[in-house]
Amino acid sequence: MRDNSGKIATLIIGLLLMVCGSALARVQSDALPERPDALTYEELHWELRTPDKIELENGIQIYHAFDQELPLVDITLMFGIGRSVESAANTGLMSLLATALESGGTRVISAQDFDAALNALATDLRVVSGPYTTTLSLSLLKEDLPIGLELLAQLVREPGFDPERLETSRQRLMEQVRRRVDNPGAIAELLMLENLYPNHPLGRKPSLETLEHIKRSDLVELHQRYFGPENLRVAISGCVSGAEARDLIQSGFSTWEKPTELPQVPELSTPDGLQGNGPVIVASRPLAQTTLRLVERGISKDNPDVYALEVMNFILGGGGFNSRLMQEIRSNRGLAYSVFSYFSVGRCLQGAFIAGCETKTESVPEVVGLFASIMQTLRAGGVSEAELVLAQQSQINSFVFHFENLHSLVTQAMEHDFFGYPADYLARYREHISAVTTEDVYRVANKYLDPQRQTIIVVGDINPEQINQIAQEREVIRVDPAALL
Repeated sequence: MRDNSGKIATLIIGLLLMVCGSALARVQSDALPERPDALTYEELHWELRTPDKIELENGIQIYHAFDQELPLVDITLMFGIGRSVESAANTGLMSLLATALESGGTRVISAQDFDAALNALATDLRVVSGPYTTTLSLSLLKEDLPIGLELLAQLVREPGFDPERLETSRQRLMEQVRRRVDNPGAIAELLMLENLYPNHPLGRKPSLETLEHIKRSDLVELHQRYFGPENLRVAISGCVSGAEARDLIQSGFSTWEKPTELPQVPELSTPDGLQGNGPVIVASRPLAQTTLRLVERGISKDNPDVYALEVMNFILGGGGFNSRLMQEIRSNRGLAYSVFSYFSVGRCLQGAFIAGCETKTESVPEVVGLFASIMQTLRAGGVSEAELVLAQQSQINSFVFHFENLHSLVTQAMEHDFFGYPADYLARYREHISAVTTEDVYRVANKYLDPQRQTIIVVGDINPEQINQIAQEREVIRVDPAALL
């Protein structure tokens, strides 16, 4: 048989050249501006899609959006149970539960057979436990959806918690704990949490001791108390109609009726010294660079200042090279490669304000002073209209990227509903950001940003003289990183 591949390739290239030449001729015939910034474009319009909401008779709530572009379906099951239920003695219970759910099979399907069933569907199960919720996620072909949902239903209704897999999960988590002392960022995070959330589940991380003492029976009891239909929400999106989604979830969960306890989130206590100078917490490690964090309590989602704080933080340190911290500490002085700040908005309780960088140990006192002076300057006012507009436009234009795909939009709608956000929160987000004024930025900077009140956390090879330069009238707390295990 004659090989015509060369002729076909030549023909295709010729056609492409003809098309490109024609397009180039049209472009050259049009009147183009002399400068690129004079180009004009059609205005882009993006409308936020609102998922449908369906509720089953046994209390399960379904959030659904249809998209037939690909024959795929994404599912996320969310239970309103997270690390906030852990006690000091069983910290790590939810992390162990998540890994045991993910790998432990069911009462009727062994762990190995469950893995094989997922492999046959060419999908991976992902289980994640956060402060207040636990989620299980799958992505499937439409034709495999009934089998995938049946597997998920069996897993959450009758988990196996395979003892051998459970022990493997425990050892992996314990190894992560052991590696903390090798990660200055992890040390700084743990010290921050302990300082901002004393004697609270949010302020604790698993230790070798707590993980060692957790038993399989603890997981079974936890599942019996909190995993039930009244505490379950389902996000489902892709090539499945609302009626199909309802029927499939109904078939897997309609007979699931059991009393379900809804967990209560403990209240926060007031950290020592909240009204005075924050302490300096030092964890000595033989490192070439020192990790530096300045932290204080932030806000919760119900705070009306949340939008003004987002704009203010963009100007301070959240705007990358457009932020004041980055411009002064990195660009002007070359004292750090990356400098940042952010307000984490707590969904139930106050989040945290965090600013930080990694810098040469000898530069730490200078960098701490720069953080404080830049914050004080912002508190004193002086935000220009150009800074405000840049911050607002950056936040507004990046809003669409909060949703990686349709399923992320559906899961966010589900989460916002669970945490009690206003129904129009996402729809009006850009409007609220646009309404922030320079006076708002000045006001919230003074209200929520106080370098004297902030705790300074230092992880590195810092000497007593440098510590004294940082501390001045602050209390100095020295921590042995090995004690964090």
